Amino acid sequence: MAKGMISFFVESQRQLEAIAATCPFAYRRIDTTKRAWEQYQRTVCAWLEIPMRIEQRAPSGDFAHYVGTYHPPAYFPPAFNHPFEVELTPDGLRLHMVFMRNFRLIEQDTDSFAIAGRSAQLEFVRDPQGQVQGAIYPFVPDQRFFCEKIM
Repeated sequence: MAKGMISFFVESQRQLEAIAATCPFAYRRIDTTKRAWEQYQRTVCAWLEIPMRIEQRAPSGDFAHYVGTYHPPAYFPPAFNHPFEVELTPDGLRLHMVFMRNFRLIEQDTDSFAIAGRSAQLEFVRDPQGQVQGAIYPFVPDQRFFCEKIM
């Protein structure tokens, strides 16, 4: 399955580049494999000739209790029924899905995080004792699928 997904993304990128080459606008390719996000932001801002704005937001608390693997419910569509992970990095929480990795999570409220670059939020659910027991799947608009924390 992983080989097929890699082929899909490679072919998608190839097609996007072919289409972009026919359009009357400039585009810039940036290799993001090193995950140097601040440097990529500087590059894009300089290319667009706009000032760089870095939002320095210190994490408000200990996010370690959100870290783990979450599994969608058994009845979830098979193509999307894959666990996702939340990781704590030096700059905060990151969300890793099977199809896309490294979404930056931006704290909005207690147990609610905006997903950078997406119009979605990841909401965590606690049990009566206050422990994180799961999360609401963030990428299905107008529906709520509880994903159990399994690790």
